[in-house]
Amino acid sequence: MRILITLFLAAACVQVQAQIYPYLQKLEYEPGYSSASVVIRWERLPDASTPYVGKVHCSYLENGPWFPDVLEGSPSTQHELSVTGLNLDMDVYYEWYDGTSWQYGGKFHTPVNVEVPLPVPFRFIVYGDDRTDPNTDPPYNATNHQNVVNGMVDMLPASQFAARLAFVLNVGDLTIDGSGANYYENTGFFHVEKELLRNVVIWPTVGNHDDDAGDPSLTRWQRLFVLPDAATCNDVMYSFRYGNSAFICLNVPESGSIPGTFQTGWLEDRLKSLRANPSVRHIFVFFHAPPYSSYSGHQGNSNVRLQICPLLEKYGVQLVFCGHVHAYERSWANLPGPGGGIEYITTGAGGAPRITSWGIYSPASEFKSYEHDEFVVVDVNGDAARAVAVKVDDGEMLDHTTVHFDLPDVAATAIAAVSSISRPPYKTHLTARVKNPGDIDAVCDVKLKVLGTTFDVTKTNVSVAKQGEVNLDFGWWTTSKAGIYKAELTTTWSDDANPSNDRLTSKLWVGVWRGIRTITRFGLVNP
Repeated sequence: MRILITLFLAAACVQVQAQIYPYLQKLEYEPGYSSASVVIRWERLPDASTPYVGKVHCSYLENGPWFPDVLEGSPSTQHELSVTGLNLDMDVYYEWYDGTSWQYGGKFHTPVNVEVPLPVPFRFIVYGDDRTDPNTDPPYNATNHQNVVNGMVDMLPASQFAARLAFVLNVGDLTIDGSGANYYENTGFFHVEKELLRNVVIWPTVGNHDDDAGDPSLTRWQRLFVLPDAATCNDVMYSFRYGNSAFICLNVPESGSIPGTFQTGWLEDRLKSLRANPSVRHIFVFFHAPPYSSYSGHQGNSNVRLQICPLLEKYGVQLVFCGHVHAYERSWANLPGPGGGIEYITTGAGGAPRITSWGIYSPASEFKSYEHDEFVVVDVNGDAARAVAVKVDDGEMLDHTTVHFDLPDVAATAIAAVSSISRPPYKTHLTARVKNPGDIDAVCDVKLKVLGTTFDVTKTNVSVAKQGEVNLDFGWWTTSKAGIYKAELTTTWSDDANPSNDRLTSKLWVGVWRGIRTITRFGLVNP
C-alpha cells in the first residue's frame, strides 16, 4: 500500500497538459507465447496543446536502467506507442514523455507463462455500467464510479494468497452517450479511472450507451481502444489469451440485439479452435446485454439464448459476464445437449444509478441484489475459477460461485466461502464439494482440520451418487475479522464389502483469507 500511495501522490503533483493520461491497451502474447507486447496511449486536445513526438521507455526495475525509447514517427496530440519483446510474468515500469520532460507512468505485469507444467494462478476483475448520471446534483456526479475504481485499485498488489491483478474486463456502458466529454472531462471515464488503467489493461465491450448519439459509428471507440481482431470485427468482437484461459468479447449492446450469422460463425470458429488447444482450460465470455434477467426494464435477450448460449454450452464455457442491468445477478442455465450448464453473472452496479426493483421472475436466477455498487473478482487457479462479487461500500462478499474445468479424477475439490457479522465473533465457512467420478454409488468420510485452531471435524458416511457430487458446509468461529488460515481437507472412500480396500483419495491444502481478498486451493497432497 505504501508504494501505491507514493505513486498516487507523484501522479497528482505533476501538472501536465494531458486530457487523457497514459493508459494500457492490448497487453498480449507475441507469436510463440514466449514474449509479450503492450500499447500505451495518451491524448491531448488539439486546441489546448502543440503536437509533439511522443515517446515511452520501460524497465524491469523501478528506477531503470531504461530500455531504448520507443518514439512516434511524427508529432501528434493522440499518442499511441507499442512496446514489444517484453519477458513474461514480469513487473514492468514505464515513463512517458509529455513534450517537455519524462513523467512516471505506472507499473504493469506481463502475462504469465502458458506452456508450464503447473498453470500460474492469476486474478482479473469484471465490472460495468460505470457511466455517470446526468440527473445528479451537480450533474454527472462520478462519486459512485470513483468509489468502484478505488476498490479495484486496492486489489492491485499481490499478496501471500492472491496473484497481482492482471487486467479488468468492462462489460459496457463506459459513458452516457459516447461523446468526447464523457471520456475527457473531470468526471469522464479516463479521468476517474486513470489510477487503475495506468497499471492494468482494460478489455471493454460495447454497451448501448457507448454507441449512442455521441459516437453512433464508434469512431471514437475505435480510436481510444486498441483491440485484437480489429480488421475483421471492427473492435466490437475479439478474443485474447491469458495463462491457461481464453477470453471472448461479443457484440450484444441491447436487450433486443440480434447476434447475426457473422458473429455466431466467428464465435463457433473461435470456440472450436480454443477447445482444440490442450493448454486452454477455461473460456470466459463477456458482452453487455444478458440473456437472463429478473429486471423488467431490461429483460433477458432471447436472441442470445437461441443463437449464442447453445454454442457456449457446446464448447464447455462455464462463466459468462454481462452488464446492462444496474444491479448484480447470478443466473444458471443448462440447455438440452452435451453442455454442463453455465453461470451467467450480471455485474452492472459499477457507478451508474442502480435499479430499485426487479419486476419479473426469472427461473434461472440464483442470486440478485440491487442494494450495493459492486464488482466481481475472479481468481483462476489451475482447473478452478472462483468469482466473488464484492460490495464497494464495505469490501465484503456479496455472492460467490466456483467452476471447475474437467475435474481431476480425485474425490474432493475445495471451494471456500467467507461470511462475517458486524461484531465478534466472526464465522468463516468452507464448502467442500465432493465428487464421485465412478460408475457406482459410493460412501465417504470428509474431514476438515483448520491448522492453528481447535477445529477438526469429520462428516461421516456421506453418500455420493455415481457421477454425482454433494456440497458439505463447515464453519468455525474466530474473534478476528481478518486473518489467514490453512485448512487440511481429507476425503476417504469406504468399501463396505471389503474394508481393507478403504482408500484415501485426496488430501488438499486450502488457504483462507478472511476479509474476502481471496481463497486459494494449494493442490493435492498424497493423492
